[in-house]
Amino acid sequence: MVFSPEIVSYVTIPCLAVTLVSILYSNYGVILAVIRKRKYSVAMLLTLLLILVGAVNDILFSYNLIHTEMIIKYAYLISVILQSIILSQAFVDYYEE
Repeated sequence: MVFSPEIVSYVTIPCLAVTLVSILYSNYGVILAVIRKRKYSVAMLLTLLLILVGAVNDILFSYNLIHTEMIIKYAYLISVILQSIILSQAFVDYYEE
């Protein structure tokens, strides 16, 4: 182990808070892009919301507040696939111009 369990228990809550704040901030930026009708912003919003739902689910699961499974790995996998589709579509649109 790198750190003792006491240190890890003190750092867990602040790390989770920083994670949630950064995900929410990313969603805020993408929501602004949706409002401004930027291209591909709706698809990006869906991928970030998927990550947010997965992160919140896993945090609640780790504190035994809900009884589901850890789903962040699936959320990341789906978001990578969706972002690759978005990027592919952007290259197709750029090529057609």
